[in-house]
Amino acid sequence: MKWPHVFRRAHRLAENARELQFYLEAETEDNIARGMSRDEAYSAARRKLGNLTSIREDVYRMNSLVFLETIWQDVRYALAGMRKNPAFTLTAVLTMAVGIGGQYRHVHGYSRCASPASDLSCAPAAGKYFSRRHEPERA
Repeated sequence: MKWPHVFRRAHRLAENARELQFYLEAETEDNIARGMSRDEAYSAARRKLGNLTSIREDVYRMNSLVFLETIWQDVRYALAGMRKNPAFTLTAVLTMAVGIGGQYRHVHGYSRCASPASDLSCAPAAGKYFSRRHEPERA
């Protein structure tokens, strides 16, 4: 697949439609040459080709990056939703900012210790689990 084809969807769809139409016309002419009427020849050509919509969908899937288009559609849908409801957007953004900031503080706050093994008071979570007073009693 060539990259320019990825971004020219309308052109590709029109080209595929022309190819299918050409095939139908050629098959219809062959059927007429075999002695069929025009309507019978066209119906036989359609039956031989199969479902046009299914063929178009298969060709589209083979010649495109469906996952990128899906992501792009999702992003556009999300942005449209954010524009329609700015209060919800603000709440969601602030909640994520607080959550990310808290996670950063939690992870990086403990990693500033010189050596957690030597000074357990520097890493409270580790101190809770590895101090002697929390060891299970041995029988």
